[in-house]
Amino acid sequence: MKEGALQKALSKSKLFLLFCCSFLIGVAAQSFSVSVYSVLLGLSFLVVYCFWRKLHRRVVACLVMSCLFGLIRMTLAEPDCTHLTNICFFDNRVVVAEGLIVREPDRQIRNTRYSINVDKIEGKETVVGKILLMTKNYPAYNYGDRLRFECRLRRPASGPDQNFYYDKYLAKDGIFITCQFPKSLQKIGQQDSGVGYIYKFKDLVADRVNLLWPEPESSFMAGILYGSRSGLPPDIKDAFAKTGIAHIVAVSGYNISVVTKLFLLLLLFVGLWRRQSFWVTLGALASFTLFTGASASVVRAAFMGGIVLVGEYIGRPSSIGTSLVVAATSMVALNPYILVWDIGFQLSFIATAGLVYISPFLKNKLGKIATIPFIGEVLIATLAAEVATLPLILYYFGQLSLVAPFVNLLVLWVIPWLMLGGFVAILASWLWYPLGQVLAWMAEIGLKYVLVVVKWFGEQSWSATPLTISGVFMVIWYLFMVISFIYGQKKSKIA
Repeated sequence: MKEGALQKALSKSKLFLLFCCSFLIGVAAQSFSVSVYSVLLGLSFLVVYCFWRKLHRRVVACLVMSCLFGLIRMTLAEPDCTHLTNICFFDNRVVVAEGLIVREPDRQIRNTRYSINVDKIEGKETVVGKILLMTKNYPAYNYGDRLRFECRLRRPASGPDQNFYYDKYLAKDGIFITCQFPKSLQKIGQQDSGVGYIYKFKDLVADRVNLLWPEPESSFMAGILYGSRSGLPPDIKDAFAKTGIAHIVAVSGYNISVVTKLFLLLLLFVGLWRRQSFWVTLGALASFTLFTGASASVVRAAFMGGIVLVGEYIGRPSSIGTSLVVAATSMVALNPYILVWDIGFQLSFIATAGLVYISPFLKNKLGKIATIPFIGEVLIATLAAEVATLPLILYYFGQLSLVAPFVNLLVLWVIPWLMLGGFVAILASWLWYPLGQVLAWMAEIGLKYVLVVVKWFGEQSWSATPLTISGVFMVIWYLFMVISFIYGQKKSKIA
């Protein structure tokens, strides 16, 4: 009887989700250096356990083995720094190396950081691996440039710094060694590629943004168009963080998921049909991904945003939830470091889950407010994403914004308009500059509005309060949210 009930309760899709979750648990456990060999000791018992006729025992055994696969996958992702062909073997050694810039340079106020795929070290035949090279801003190098440099290589600092592990943060990008201010650095070649041309076009857009808008409006426009925050003054960055809207100037799943949904609602609000709105938004999402360089983090964020978009189109949260877990598992299988050490991935996944599952709950609770055209949907999307990501934000940043829901409601509705206005102004300025300037002035009104609201609330002492939670409490918080959701679903079905 119990076997039949279990077989009925566990459909193939539910079993697959359980296996995915077990795999993710294994990756997370190994991320904190839980020994894989201690698990392997029990493998012989589990194999025997699988052959028992009881269904529930076979399920448990398979779940444990799925967890084991996660442990092994994380172990395989760790570099072998004892091998001469791996770049991290040369820790604390001065080398003369050559390599290709494989990511868009991270240009800061005082320095520039280049991700370089090293393939040659003087005196060695073959070397593989990425390094993070930090140097002065000039001369400037670009994606696809081949560099030759002499530098002492060092492993990045390990250990927590306010819940931040710098070595693990770099590891998610495949970087396990760094070089700071090399003794010599020169460009010895260049490799053209499609991504390189995209970055060149992006530089042209950045120059046009600086020409059309003054500071800090130009930096703000750059932030919402392609996620560049390097030009924003520190006081404005702090104001964005205190008011809980820093996500609008970052290329993350949190931002893309929310803005994608708002852009879809905007198209519906102006009169497009649902099918038309869906395809236009999907095209805009794909174009944005290509425009920002289609890096791994942007592709992951866009994929999360696409899941929200599909969920809005087909209106089946359960199917979207399954797709979300499968997508996350696939991403982690490709790069297991992102599960625990990539804050952006975590915010992307949690915010997307919030938009899928918490939005319907808030829609029922808000009643008539939720029916207000556009404004109601903006409020629901904002609250759903914020409720879902609150534990993560408190854990990582230790700050609770008391005005985030209200400020998001005041400014978030205008962001899709600003993105559209900025794009049209830039395009028009290339065709006829005076027209582009006029359109830019119109968009500047919206930019100033957002900045004034954010600055005013950010300057108030009561806008945010320090509040930090432990990792254990964060996990318990999320478990409570999941259990409450499952209980609510079962209760609604009984009713």
